[in-house]
Amino acid sequence: VITLDVFRYLQGYEGEGFDLVFIDPPFTEKIGDKVMQAVARSRVFAEHTVIVIESGGSEPINDQYGDLKRIDVREYGDKTVSFFRKDS
Repeated sequence: VITLDVFRYLQGYEGEGFDLVFIDPPFTEKIGDKVMQAVARSRVFAEHTVIVIESGGSEPINDQYGDLKRIDVREYGDKTVSFFRKDS
């Protein structure tokens, strides 16, 4: 669990890609789309990384961000959980 500012962290990350990235931004901020854009430009994911983002049901999350393609989506009331992987 990393509790830093997400945008600074993603911009400065230089390590290897993670196996799993779970993103749970505050629903009141409606920044899920911006976070996914930043993830797509970062080095936090590798070939087989699964990225999971929880967002508000009315918050737009695209099907693709750069090399990341949505592979599944689940809706739970007013929340949406989207799963992304690198598009091969």
